[in-house]
Amino acid sequence: MKHLKIYFFLITVLCIVDSPHAQNIGIGTLTPHPNAILEVNSNNKGMLVPSMTTAQRLAIPAGSPNGLLVFDTDNNSFWYFITPAWRQITAAVGFAATPSSSKTINNSTYSTLAPYTESFDDGNNFNPTNGTFTAPTSGMYHFDGLLQWSTGIGGSAQNHVPSSIRIYKNGTIVEGGQVTRILDIDGGYGDGLSINVNIKLAIGDVVNMGVFYVSATNTFVAIGGGASGTCFFSGYKVY
Repeated sequence: MKHLKIYFFLITVLCIVDSPHAQNIGIGTLTPHPNAILEVNSNNKGMLVPSMTTAQRLAIPAGSPNGLLVFDTDNNSFWYFITPAWRQITAAVGFAATPSSSKTINNSTYSTLAPYTESFDDGNNFNPTNGTFTAPTSGMYHFDGLLQWSTGIGGSAQNHVPSSIRIYKNGTIVEGGQVTRILDIDGGYGDGLSINVNIKLAIGDVVNMGVFYVSATNTFVAIGGGASGTCFFSGYKVY
């Protein structure tokens, strides 16, 4: 009996679809919009499109129609086809933040500038507490960093010693992600370092900015933070 009911249901659906009078179809509504071939209505359910890996998506045979839509499970995003290639549907991803306070940087030790105060965080992917950005989807990202050394906060700095600003991906300095120069401070807010880099990220990759200062003696430098407005860390997704 169950199979018989399913059979009659399928016959009914096919008759409706085949009928020249079936201009549109409604699921969850008896009055589908006249301009829609199909209208789906629900207040507690969604609609699932085909899910597949990147390899499976790229293996779809040639000749796909424009507008073909799938969900890619490798990069956790929707993709649609427009001749001659697939295009990703992405939300805005980007952030900008400044250190919440000035920081003392110990000799020959990696230091973070966290915690930060965010100017904006589209997508909520930046953690101001520890200063890390986590990639929500795979793609190319751009990051910028700026800091200015100071002798005016918390102590005096060693002049003419190497100092670095670094961009890390999953705990490792990325290619092109380090700028080093000889520190030259004459008092107050002095020498600065800036960096910008493009990084190819996968879902879940973590990026952060760090500072490294090398001196022959056990001294430290202080970095002007939010009060000076001269330090920041920012990034956004390019594609």
